[in-house]
Amino acid sequence: MKNIIRKILTAILVMSVLLGGPLVGQSSDVKMSNKSLPLLFEANAATSFDEEGSAKIQEAQVSTERIQKIIPSEVFGGMYFDENQNLVVNVTDLTANSVLSLSKESTSETVVFKQVEYSLEFLENVRTKLTPFMAKYNIATIDANEVTNKIDIELYEENKGLEDLLSKYIKLEDVSISVLSDDVEICFSHEKLDETISGIQVVPQTTEEGLNSSSATTTLYPGWQIIKGGYGYTVGPRCSSSQFKTAGHAALDSTSTSFYITVSGINRTVGTMSSYSCGFGGDHMTVNIGGLWYSLPSTNRFGVGTGTYTITSNCVVGTAVEMHGAKSGISSGKITATHQSVYVADYGITIYNLVKASYTCQKGDSGAGVFSNNAINVTGYCYGTQSIGVFQNGSSTSSYSYFSYI
Repeated sequence: MKNIIRKILTAILVMSVLLGGPLVGQSSDVKMSNKSLPLLFEANAATSFDEEGSAKIQEAQVSTERIQKIIPSEVFGGMYFDENQNLVVNVTDLTANSVLSLSKESTSETVVFKQVEYSLEFLENVRTKLTPFMAKYNIATIDANEVTNKIDIELYEENKGLEDLLSKYIKLEDVSISVLSDDVEICFSHEKLDETISGIQVVPQTTEEGLNSSSATTTLYPGWQIIKGGYGYTVGPRCSSSQFKTAGHAALDSTSTSFYITVSGINRTVGTMSSYSCGFGGDHMTVNIGGLWYSLPSTNRFGVGTGTYTITSNCVVGTAVEMHGAKSGISSGKITATHQSVYVADYGITIYNLVKASYTCQKGDSGAGVFSNNAINVTGYCYGTQSIGVFQNGSSTSSYSYFSYI
Protein backbone atom coordinates (compact mmCIF):
# COMPACT_ATOMS: atom_id res chain seq x y z
CA MET A 1 0.00 0.00 0.00
CA LYS A 2 2.83 2.37 0.87
CA ASN A 3 4.49 1.75 -2.48
CA ILE A 4 1.25 2.57 -4.29
CA ILE A 5 0.76 5.76 -2.30
CA ARG A 6 4.38 6.75 -2.88
CA LYS A 7 3.95 6.32 -6.63
CA ILE A 8 0.76 8.37 -6.54
CA LEU A 9 2.34 11.26 -4.70
CA THR A 10 5.49 11.18 -6.83
CA ALA A 11 3.39 11.34 -9.97
CA ILE A 12 1.42 14.27 -8.61
CA LEU A 13 4.60 16.32 -8.61
CA VAL A 14 4.58 16.42 -12.38
CA MET A 15 1.02 17.69 -12.66
CA SER A 16 2.09 21.29 -12.83
CA VAL A 17 3.17 20.77 -16.43
CA LEU A 18 -0.48 20.60 -17.30
CA LEU A 19 -1.00 24.10 -15.97
CA GLY A 20 0.37 26.28 -18.73
CA GLY A 21 -0.56 29.80 -17.61
CA PRO A 22 -2.65 31.31 -14.79
CA LEU A 23 -4.40 29.09 -12.29
CA VAL A 24 -7.39 29.36 -9.99
CA GLY A 25 -7.76 32.90 -8.73
CA GLN A 26 -5.78 34.47 -11.57
CA SER A 27 -6.95 36.10 -14.76
CA SER A 28 -7.17 33.70 -17.70
CA ASP A 29 -4.81 33.88 -20.66
CA VAL A 30 -6.81 32.16 -23.35
CA LYS A 31 -5.22 31.68 -26.75
CA MET A 32 -7.54 31.08 -29.68
CA SER A 33 -6.72 30.72 -33.32
CA ASN A 34 -8.85 32.52 -35.86
CA LYS A 35 -7.87 30.01 -38.50
CA SER A 36 -10.22 27.31 -39.67
CA LEU A 37 -9.36 23.70 -38.91
CA PRO A 38 -8.41 22.80 -42.48
CA LEU A 39 -5.64 25.42 -42.20
CA LEU A 40 -4.66 24.48 -38.68
CA PHE A 41 -4.54 20.79 -39.42
CA GLU A 42 -3.17 20.82 -42.95
CA ALA A 43 -1.16 17.74 -43.86
CA ASN A 44 2.20 19.52 -43.85
CA ALA A 45 1.70 21.11 -40.43
CA ALA A 46 4.81 20.91 -38.23
CA THR A 47 4.18 18.33 -35.53
CA SER A 48 6.47 16.41 -33.20
CA PHE A 49 5.44 13.74 -30.73
CA ASP A 50 6.04 14.89 -27.15
CA GLU A 51 7.07 11.75 -25.27
CA GLU A 52 7.86 13.51 -22.00
CA GLY A 53 4.62 15.49 -22.06
CA SER A 54 2.67 12.31 -22.78
CA ALA A 55 4.19 10.52 -19.81
CA LYS A 56 3.39 13.38 -17.46
CA ILE A 57 -0.22 13.64 -18.67
CA GLN A 58 -0.69 9.90 -18.17
CA GLU A 59 0.88 9.91 -14.70
CA ALA A 60 -1.21 12.86 -13.55
CA GLN A 61 -4.44 11.29 -14.80
CA VAL A 62 -3.77 7.95 -13.12
CA SER A 63 -2.76 9.66 -9.87
CA THR A 64 -5.85 11.82 -9.53
CA GLU A 65 -8.08 8.85 -10.27
CA ARG A 66 -6.38 6.78 -7.58
CA ILE A 67 -6.58 9.53 -4.97
CA GLN A 68 -10.35 9.63 -5.43
CA LYS A 69 -10.47 5.85 -4.99
CA ILE A 70 -8.33 5.85 -1.84
CA ILE A 71 -10.16 8.63 0.01
CA PRO A 72 -13.77 7.65 0.90
CA SER A 73 -16.50 9.76 -0.71
CA GLU A 74 -17.75 11.00 2.66
CA VAL A 75 -14.27 12.42 3.33
CA PHE A 76 -13.22 13.56 -0.15
CA GLY A 77 -14.04 17.24 -0.74
CA GLY A 78 -12.69 17.53 -4.27
CA MET A 79 -9.31 18.73 -5.54
CA TYR A 80 -7.87 21.54 -7.62
CA PHE A 81 -4.66 23.35 -8.52
CA ASP A 82 -4.16 26.61 -6.62
CA GLU A 83 -2.35 29.77 -7.71
CA ASN A 84 0.98 28.34 -6.51
CA GLN A 85 0.54 25.22 -8.64
CA ASN A 86 -0.08 23.04 -5.59
CA LEU A 87 -2.55 20.22 -5.87
CA VAL A 88 -5.04 20.92 -3.07
CA VAL A 89 -6.97 17.89 -1.86
CA ASN A 90 -9.98 18.88 0.23
CA VAL A 91 -11.03 16.49 2.99
CA THR A 92 -13.62 16.66 5.74
CA ASP A 93 -11.38 14.80 8.21
CA LEU A 94 -7.62 15.25 8.30
CA THR A 95 -7.36 12.36 10.78
CA ALA A 96 -9.01 9.81 8.48
CA ASN A 97 -6.75 6.79 7.94
CA SER A 98 -6.57 7.29 4.19
CA VAL A 99 -5.57 10.94 4.60
CA LEU A 100 -2.99 10.20 7.29
CA SER A 101 -1.41 7.53 5.11
CA LEU A 102 -1.12 9.90 2.17
CA SER A 103 0.19 12.71 4.38
CA LYS A 104 2.92 10.55 5.93
CA GLU A 105 4.14 9.38 2.55
CA SER A 106 4.25 12.90 1.12
CA THR A 107 7.61 14.68 1.27
CA SER A 108 6.61 17.48 -1.06
CA GLU A 109 4.94 20.80 -0.44
CA THR A 110 3.21 20.63 -3.82
CA VAL A 111 0.46 18.41 -2.39
CA VAL A 112 -1.70 20.11 0.23
CA PHE A 113 -4.44 18.46 2.28
CA LYS A 114 -7.03 20.99 3.37
CA GLN A 115 -9.77 20.61 5.98
CA VAL A 116 -13.22 21.61 4.69
CA GLU A 117 -16.74 21.33 6.04
CA TYR A 118 -18.48 19.54 3.19
CA SER A 119 -17.67 16.50 1.13
CA LEU A 120 -17.94 16.89 -2.62
CA GLU A 121 -20.64 14.24 -2.52
CA PHE A 122 -22.72 16.45 -0.20
CA LEU A 123 -22.29 19.54 -2.40
CA GLU A 124 -23.22 17.57 -5.51
CA ASN A 125 -26.36 16.31 -3.77
CA VAL A 126 -27.33 19.91 -2.91
CA ARG A 127 -26.78 20.94 -6.53
CA THR A 128 -28.88 18.04 -7.77
CA LYS A 129 -31.73 18.93 -5.39
CA LEU A 130 -31.71 22.58 -6.43
CA THR A 131 -31.44 21.99 -10.17
CA PRO A 132 -35.15 21.20 -10.82
CA PHE A 133 -36.00 24.69 -9.48
CA MET A 134 -33.72 26.62 -11.83
CA ALA A 135 -36.43 27.87 -14.20
CA LYS A 136 -38.80 28.83 -11.39
CA TYR A 137 -36.19 30.88 -9.52
CA ASN A 138 -34.44 32.42 -12.56
CA ILE A 139 -31.23 30.50 -11.86
CA ALA A 140 -28.69 30.45 -14.69
CA THR A 141 -26.01 28.20 -13.19
CA ILE A 142 -25.37 26.15 -10.05
CA ASP A 143 -21.87 24.99 -9.14
CA ALA A 144 -20.70 22.58 -6.44
CA ASN A 145 -17.49 24.56 -6.03
CA GLU A 146 -14.44 22.42 -5.22
CA VAL A 147 -12.24 25.46 -4.60
CA THR A 148 -14.41 27.32 -2.08
CA ASN A 149 -16.31 24.28 -0.76
CA LYS A 150 -19.54 26.19 -1.29
CA ILE A 151 -22.49 26.32 -3.65
CA ASP A 152 -22.22 29.07 -6.28
CA ILE A 153 -25.38 30.36 -7.95
CA GLU A 154 -25.72 32.79 -10.86
CA LEU A 155 -29.14 34.35 -11.50
CA TYR A 156 -30.65 35.73 -14.68
CA GLU A 157 -32.48 38.16 -12.39
CA GLU A 158 -32.98 38.50 -8.64
CA ASN A 159 -35.53 36.29 -6.88
CA LYS A 160 -36.38 37.05 -3.27
CA GLY A 161 -37.85 33.62 -2.60
CA LEU A 162 -34.60 31.82 -3.35
CA GLU A 163 -33.16 31.97 0.16
CA ASP A 164 -36.09 30.04 1.60
CA LEU A 165 -35.41 27.26 -0.87
CA LEU A 166 -31.66 27.22 -0.21
CA SER A 167 -32.06 27.06 3.57
CA LYS A 168 -33.70 23.65 3.23
CA TYR A 169 -30.48 22.11 1.94
CA ILE A 170 -27.46 24.15 3.11
CA LYS A 171 -26.49 27.03 5.38
CA LEU A 172 -27.00 30.35 3.60
CA GLU A 173 -23.50 31.52 4.52
CA ASP A 174 -22.16 28.67 2.40
CA VAL A 175 -23.91 29.87 -0.75
CA SER A 176 -22.50 32.55 -3.07
CA ILE A 177 -25.16 34.30 -5.20
CA SER A 178 -24.56 36.71 -8.09
CA VAL A 179 -26.72 38.21 -10.85
CA LEU A 180 -25.67 38.15 -14.51
CA SER A 181 -25.67 41.40 -16.45
CA ASP A 182 -28.40 41.95 -19.04
CA ASP A 183 -25.96 41.70 -21.96
CA VAL A 184 -24.93 38.11 -21.16
CA GLU A 185 -26.29 35.32 -23.33
CA ILE A 186 -25.95 31.67 -22.25
CA CYS A 187 -26.69 29.50 -25.26
CA PHE A 188 -25.79 26.34 -27.13
CA SER A 189 -22.80 26.89 -29.41
CA HIS A 190 -24.39 25.51 -32.60
CA GLU A 191 -24.68 27.66 -35.73
CA LYS A 192 -27.93 28.44 -37.53
CA LEU A 193 -26.93 28.32 -41.17
CA ASP A 194 -28.33 30.59 -43.87
CA GLU A 195 -30.53 28.44 -46.11
CA THR A 196 -28.76 29.89 -49.13
CA ILE A 197 -25.42 28.65 -47.86
CA SER A 198 -24.78 24.98 -48.50
CA GLY A 199 -22.03 24.60 -45.93
CA ILE A 200 -18.27 24.45 -45.79
CA GLN A 201 -16.19 22.08 -47.82
CA VAL A 202 -13.73 20.41 -45.46
CA VAL A 203 -10.62 19.16 -47.21
CA PRO A 204 -8.96 15.86 -46.27
CA GLN A 205 -6.27 16.23 -43.64
CA THR A 206 -4.01 13.43 -44.87
CA THR A 207 -3.23 11.97 -48.28
CA GLU A 208 -4.04 8.37 -47.36
CA GLU A 209 -7.74 8.78 -47.92
CA GLY A 210 -7.64 8.56 -51.70
CA LEU A 211 -10.32 11.20 -52.09
CA ASN A 212 -10.10 11.10 -55.87
CA SER A 213 -10.79 7.38 -55.95
CA SER A 214 -14.44 6.47 -56.43
CA SER A 215 -13.96 3.36 -54.30
CA ALA A 216 -12.41 5.12 -51.31
CA THR A 217 -13.98 7.02 -48.42
CA THR A 218 -12.68 10.13 -46.72
CA THR A 219 -11.58 9.68 -43.10
CA LEU A 220 -13.47 11.91 -40.68
CA TYR A 221 -11.52 13.47 -37.81
CA PRO A 222 -12.37 15.59 -34.74
CA GLY A 223 -12.93 19.24 -35.63
CA TRP A 224 -14.73 18.88 -38.96
CA GLN A 225 -17.98 20.72 -39.58
CA ILE A 226 -21.15 18.66 -40.01
CA ILE A 227 -24.70 19.83 -40.72
CA LYS A 228 -28.07 18.59 -39.52
CA GLY A 229 -31.42 20.27 -40.13
CA GLY A 230 -29.91 23.63 -41.08
CA TYR A 231 -27.55 23.83 -38.09
CA GLY A 232 -23.78 23.49 -38.04
CA TYR A 233 -21.98 21.33 -35.47
CA THR A 234 -18.53 19.83 -35.01
CA VAL A 235 -17.34 16.23 -35.22
CA GLY A 236 -16.25 15.23 -31.73
CA PRO A 237 -14.16 12.30 -30.54
CA ARG A 238 -14.29 8.86 -32.12
CA CYS A 239 -15.82 6.33 -29.73
CA SER A 240 -15.69 3.18 -31.90
CA SER A 241 -14.85 2.10 -35.43
CA SER A 242 -18.33 3.14 -36.55
CA GLN A 243 -19.38 5.89 -34.12
CA PHE A 244 -18.33 9.37 -33.01
CA LYS A 245 -19.64 11.94 -30.55
CA THR A 246 -21.15 15.37 -31.08
CA ALA A 247 -23.62 17.65 -29.25
CA GLY A 248 -26.77 16.16 -27.77
CA HIS A 249 -28.76 19.34 -28.38
CA ALA A 250 -28.56 18.58 -32.10
CA ALA A 251 -31.55 16.30 -31.44
CA LEU A 252 -33.60 19.31 -30.28
CA ASP A 253 -32.76 21.63 -33.16
CA SER A 254 -34.56 19.71 -35.90
CA THR A 255 -36.49 16.50 -36.58
CA SER A 256 -33.85 15.34 -39.06
CA THR A 257 -31.70 12.42 -37.89
CA SER A 258 -29.02 12.66 -40.60
CA PHE A 259 -25.74 14.58 -40.64
CA TYR A 260 -24.00 15.61 -43.83
CA ILE A 261 -21.16 17.65 -45.30
CA THR A 262 -21.76 19.75 -48.42
CA VAL A 263 -19.08 19.48 -51.09
CA SER A 264 -19.44 21.37 -54.38
CA GLY A 265 -23.17 21.78 -53.80
CA ILE A 266 -23.73 18.09 -53.06
CA ASN A 267 -24.81 16.89 -49.63
CA ARG A 268 -22.67 13.93 -48.68
CA THR A 269 -24.14 11.82 -45.88
CA VAL A 270 -21.92 11.43 -42.83
CA GLY A 271 -24.19 9.34 -40.62
CA THR A 272 -27.30 9.21 -38.49
CA MET A 273 -28.18 9.92 -34.90
CA SER A 274 -27.98 6.81 -32.71
CA SER A 275 -28.62 8.02 -29.14
CA TYR A 276 -28.33 11.26 -27.24
CA SER A 277 -28.61 12.96 -23.88
CA CYS A 278 -29.57 16.59 -23.39
CA GLY A 279 -30.54 17.22 -19.80
CA PHE A 280 -29.88 15.08 -16.74
CA GLY A 281 -27.22 12.99 -18.49
CA GLY A 282 -25.32 15.95 -19.89
CA ASP A 283 -25.21 17.09 -23.53
CA HIS A 284 -23.78 14.58 -25.98
CA MET A 285 -24.86 12.43 -28.93
CA THR A 286 -23.59 9.26 -30.56
CA VAL A 287 -23.60 9.27 -34.38
CA ASN A 288 -23.42 6.13 -36.50
CA ILE A 289 -21.23 6.51 -39.58
CA GLY A 290 -23.20 5.74 -42.74
CA GLY A 291 -23.35 6.44 -46.46
CA LEU A 292 -20.71 6.06 -49.15
CA TRP A 293 -18.46 9.01 -48.44
CA TYR A 294 -16.96 8.91 -44.95
CA SER A 295 -15.33 6.53 -42.50
CA LEU A 296 -13.56 6.83 -39.16
CA PRO A 297 -9.89 6.18 -38.40
CA SER A 298 -8.94 2.82 -36.92
CA THR A 299 -7.78 4.45 -33.66
CA ASN A 300 -8.58 7.58 -31.63
CA ARG A 301 -6.31 10.00 -33.45
CA PHE A 302 -6.26 13.28 -35.35
CA GLY A 303 -5.79 14.26 -38.98
CA VAL A 304 -2.17 15.28 -38.39
CA GLY A 305 0.42 14.47 -35.77
CA THR A 306 0.84 11.21 -33.92
CA GLY A 307 -1.25 12.11 -30.89
CA THR A 308 -3.92 9.73 -29.60
CA TYR A 309 -6.57 10.05 -26.90
CA THR A 310 -8.67 8.09 -24.44
CA ILE A 311 -12.09 9.31 -23.34
CA THR A 312 -12.24 10.06 -19.61
CA SER A 313 -14.63 11.67 -17.13
CA ASN A 314 -11.89 12.61 -14.65
CA CYS A 315 -11.68 16.41 -14.76
CA VAL A 316 -9.63 18.43 -12.25
CA VAL A 317 -9.93 22.21 -11.87
CA GLY A 318 -6.78 23.86 -13.24
CA THR A 319 -6.05 21.26 -15.94
CA ALA A 320 -5.03 22.74 -19.31
CA VAL A 321 -7.36 21.70 -22.16
CA GLU A 322 -8.07 22.60 -25.76
CA MET A 323 -11.24 22.43 -27.84
CA HIS A 324 -11.05 21.44 -31.52
CA GLY A 325 -13.95 23.39 -33.03
CA ALA A 326 -15.11 23.67 -36.62
CA LYS A 327 -15.34 27.46 -36.26
CA SER A 328 -12.75 28.32 -33.62
CA GLY A 329 -10.04 25.88 -34.61
CA ILE A 330 -7.95 24.96 -31.57
CA SER A 331 -9.03 27.08 -28.60
CA SER A 332 -7.02 26.65 -25.40
CA GLY A 333 -7.85 27.28 -21.77
CA LYS A 334 -8.27 25.59 -18.40
CA ILE A 335 -10.93 23.76 -16.48
CA THR A 336 -12.27 26.34 -14.01
CA ALA A 337 -15.16 24.44 -12.40
CA THR A 338 -16.80 21.03 -12.45
CA HIS A 339 -20.19 19.68 -11.34
CA GLN A 340 -22.25 22.45 -12.94
CA SER A 341 -25.93 22.73 -13.81
CA VAL A 342 -26.75 25.29 -16.52
CA TYR A 343 -30.22 26.51 -17.53
CA VAL A 344 -30.51 27.40 -21.24
CA ALA A 345 -33.39 29.87 -21.20
CA ASP A 346 -34.20 29.99 -24.91
CA TYR A 347 -34.72 26.21 -24.91
CA GLY A 348 -36.25 26.03 -21.44
CA ILE A 349 -33.94 23.15 -20.54
CA THR A 350 -31.41 22.48 -17.79
CA ILE A 351 -28.20 20.60 -18.56
CA TYR A 352 -26.68 18.72 -15.64
CA ASN A 353 -23.06 17.72 -15.00
CA LEU A 354 -21.23 20.24 -17.15
CA VAL A 355 -17.63 21.40 -16.84
CA LYS A 356 -16.77 25.09 -17.05
CA ALA A 357 -13.60 26.08 -18.91
CA SER A 358 -11.83 29.31 -19.84
CA TYR A 359 -11.35 28.51 -23.54
CA THR A 360 -13.52 30.53 -25.90
CA CYS A 361 -15.90 29.13 -28.51
CA GLN A 362 -17.91 30.31 -31.48
CA LYS A 363 -21.28 29.27 -32.83
CA GLY A 364 -20.67 26.13 -34.86
CA ASP A 365 -18.33 24.54 -32.27
CA SER A 366 -21.06 22.47 -30.58
CA GLY A 367 -20.01 18.85 -30.22
CA ALA A 368 -16.30 19.57 -30.53
CA GLY A 369 -13.97 17.37 -28.53
CA VAL A 370 -12.20 18.89 -25.52
CA PHE A 371 -8.75 17.32 -25.31
CA SER A 372 -5.50 17.42 -23.36
CA ASN A 373 -3.24 20.36 -24.11
CA ASN A 374 -1.12 19.90 -27.28
CA ALA A 375 -3.38 16.97 -28.16
CA ILE A 376 -2.07 16.21 -31.64
CA ASN A 377 1.43 15.61 -30.25
CA VAL A 378 0.77 13.61 -27.08
CA THR A 379 -0.87 10.49 -25.77
CA GLY A 380 -3.66 12.26 -23.92
CA TYR A 381 -7.35 12.38 -23.12
CA CYS A 382 -10.69 13.62 -24.36
CA TYR A 383 -12.60 15.13 -21.43
CA GLY A 384 -15.91 15.73 -23.17
CA THR A 385 -17.77 17.61 -25.92
CA GLN A 386 -18.43 21.33 -26.29
CA SER A 387 -21.96 22.34 -25.27
CA ILE A 388 -22.58 25.98 -24.25
CA GLY A 389 -20.96 29.37 -24.74
CA VAL A 390 -21.40 32.48 -22.58
CA PHE A 391 -21.50 35.44 -24.96
CA GLN A 392 -21.47 39.12 -23.99
CA ASN A 393 -22.37 42.36 -25.79
CA GLY A 394 -23.39 40.47 -28.92
CA SER A 395 -19.88 39.13 -29.46
CA SER A 396 -19.44 36.20 -31.84
CA THR A 397 -16.81 34.74 -29.52
CA SER A 398 -17.73 33.54 -26.05
CA SER A 399 -16.11 34.79 -22.85
CA TYR A 400 -15.91 31.20 -21.58
CA SER A 401 -17.50 27.84 -22.29
CA TYR A 402 -19.10 24.70 -20.87
CA PHE A 403 -18.49 21.17 -22.08
CA SER A 404 -20.23 17.91 -21.24
CA TYR A 405 -18.86 14.71 -19.84
CA ILE A 406 -19.47 11.83 -22.23
